[in-house]
Amino acid sequence: MLLKRWITAIILFPVLLVVLVKADRLTLSILISVVSLLSAREYLKIVRPVCGEIADKKIQALFYLTCAAMPISARIGSEPAVFSVIAVNFLLAGCIALSKFSRQAEVFNAAARQVLGVVYIPSFLSLLVLVHELDQGALWIIWLLLVVFAGDTGAYYTGCYLGKRKLAPGISPKKTFEGAAGGIGASIVMGVAFYAIVFSTLQYIGIIFISALLIAVTAQAGDLFASAMKRAGGIKDSGSLLPGHGGVIDRIDGFMFAVPVLYVLKVFVL
Repeated sequence: MLLKRWITAIILFPVLLVVLVKADRLTLSILISVVSLLSAREYLKIVRPVCGEIADKKIQALFYLTCAAMPISARIGSEPAVFSVIAVNFLLAGCIALSKFSRQAEVFNAAARQVLGVVYIPSFLSLLVLVHELDQGALWIIWLLLVVFAGDTGAYYTGCYLGKRKLAPGISPKKTFEGAAGGIGASIVMGVAFYAIVFSTLQYIGIIFISALLIAVTAQAGDLFASAMKRAGGIKDSGSLLPGHGGVIDRIDGFMFAVPVLYVLKVFVL
């Protein structure tokens, strides 16, 4: 399993680098739409045991449409377009729920989970398009990928060899405080080193240290959030698309939580 994880990572990471550095912004937004759709399919599988068959097919179709459209809207219209897509989705999901309530009372439960899915998947991922359009945006996304990946790797190996105290046994029994600390340390080292080498400056090294710390903590929260969803849905992995990793959500759960943090830092701090 571990060998499969590394092989998949070694194959996918260079592809991501080429896309981020070479692809134009429209191509990037289309690829993010594809990732969003794949994640949406897995998300519906996760929440289905909790709220039946996601209640209404119209709500499900609206979810897929929103996941596909939001990254494209981020490229075409920037922040206002993203917020507009979220608002329209909420309004339409609410109207569908009202129209079906007399026959399917659980449709409100499904609509609520659909709106959560919209915030969790396409809105978070769409921020990548907005970050990419900022100054040196591609490099900052690569920085984020490396910080999160280093955190995952550091947490795994530190937890395996030193882990004793359980971090959240009710959510993810294998995670430990020692593993979390090791992941945070690895993320900080990677974030500071990448910034110093690639950006060739130490001017904002203190801010980078704090930023990597925030990213590491947020990514671990994202990992736990996905684990909690899967536990509630009674499944182990969100899918099987990526050998050794499981599904798309299994691979990017921490990364998705970290994207909004990078966006805020890049717009207001960095």
